[in-house]
Amino acid sequence: MGDGVYILTERGEGYLDGKISTYEDEPDRVPQNDDENSGVSSPSSPESP
Repeated sequence: MGDGVYILTERGEGYLDGKISTYEDEPDRVPQNDDENSGVSSPSSPESP
């Protein structure tokens, strides 16, 4: 990673502390936004018409 500001989630902190294993049987769930699209828009993504 380059220079910048990054936010660590509780899960990320748990991984760094050795409390969470990287092996999982199920993939992460990504919450849907109000438009029923997967995830959230990036601040740098083009706006939709």
